[in-house]
Amino acid sequence: MSDNMHADVLGLEAEAYQQGGYFNAGQARAHGVSRQLLDHDVANRLQPEQLSMAVTQALRRGLLTHEQLQEEATRRHKQHTIQALLTSETHR
Repeated sequence: MSDNMHADVLGLEAEAYQQGGYFNAGQARAHGVSRQLLDHDVANRLQPEQLSMAVTQALRRGLLTHEQLQEEATRRHKQHTIQALLTSETHR
């Protein structure tokens, strides 16, 4: 899917709001939101508290491991951010 298509990010957000803040890949595609656009949008709008909560939930639900999280952080050059989150989680 091309980012040049008219992405309906607000429509996707509205749909997610009705589902407790969550949406799936099919819903994102239906609204014309590509993975690249979604990554860019989230990176520019995600607050530290939201990131912390998302990481905590993903780890607790077994959606990913600490190792997978750290590998992805390394790939995105965000090792310090993830390390700070993991450290703060340990001290709670």
